[in-house]
Amino acid sequence: SYIGGGGGGATHIATSSGLLSTLSSNYSSKILIVAGGGGGGGENAEGGEGGGTSGAAGKCTSSGITNAGGGTNSSGGIAGTCTTGSTTYSGTAGSFGQGGAGYSSSINCSIGGGGGGLYGGGGGACKSTSFGFPGGGGSGYVNPTLLGTDRQTIAGDASMPKTDGSGNETGHSGNGYAKITANIVVSYKVTVVQCCTPVDAPTTFRQVSGSNVYQELLLTISSMERQLRTDLQFRRLRELLLAECCNIQLAI
Repeated sequence: SYIGGGGGGATHIATSSGLLSTLSSNYSSKILIVAGGGGGGGENAEGGEGGGTSGAAGKCTSSGITNAGGGTNSSGGIAGTCTTGSTTYSGTAGSFGQGGAGYSSSINCSIGGGGGGLYGGGGGACKSTSFGFPGGGGSGYVNPTLLGTDRQTIAGDASMPKTDGSGNETGHSGNGYAKITANIVVSYKVTVVQCCTPVDAPTTFRQVSGSNVYQELLLTISSMERQLRTDLQFRRLRELLLAECCNIQLAI
């Protein structure tokens, strides 16, 4: 017998709990990002890559078949079909959050399921034992409203950072992976109402020209380490101002 593969599941981050397939209602208000899974492979045939705004179709070159399609950001991938004589067999089309199932009329067929994604890839269908009938890949998604338009989703056949940070890889095999990094924006402002003597402020602060306001220069803090360092500088300025018998107003 021949063995096919199940499609890879999608990895997603959302503000609501639940399986990705249950979040279709008004999804743009709660889904932040989706990483598409690849389609399952078959005997001597690769499944379509997941990710990017559209997953790739299955890769079978046998005659008489329609390869399962990849999911897009608006619809699931088409089902794979195969025809033997006057009979046409069909897998299942992909849908929101999940790949389609493959279909086999015999235990000797090798088929692949569709990969998960915002919309999943279609499942393959079996024609003969000579070829595998793979599934399509699922689509990736980055919410432009909640995350901005300068983010991207990378297709599974393109170079992307490795999950351990040691370089790049083309696609990602194995389990899904998600990493969340804090990006905190903090601004400190100190208004000096009155001082007995001139103040030597830390180098990250400057006195606004013609005023008694010290404005923190590093407005965007990209890591917790940077935030802690800036907090210390802020406290140093506050202590320095108090030591110089200043009356101050603080704001964050």
